[in-house]
Amino acid sequence: MIIDPRHECVDFIARSIRKTAEWRLSLAKRFPGDARNTRAAERLGEIANEATELSDNAWEGLKPHFHWADERFGEAVSQANRNVVFRHDIKDFDAYTRSLLGVVRAAFNLLSSL
Repeated sequence: MIIDPRHECVDFIARSIRKTAEWRLSLAKRFPGDARNTRAAERLGEIANEATELSDNAWEGLKPHFHWADERFGEAVSQANRNVVFRHDIKDFDAYTRSLLGVVRAAFNLLSSL
């Protein structure tokens, strides 16, 4: 079986987005006065449903850093997920991938300079 890294990457991202949406729903139950968690969970769910393919530009930026078992990449995806609604007005998967590219570049550039 041949594994397509681009497809593996988008699947990894979509799974992570769904997990973060579930986490945001649990926070919404714990903190019912903060509507941002519910909005974030809803937006993350919408973005996860759109996460079916990476643009060429997004893939070119992510490819050098992607490996499903790389904790740094996973943390960058998690940070991009947590930014939805709380730090950035991300409306769709394209906007999400642009945000993710910024987080990935910052994370990997900082680590390489240490």
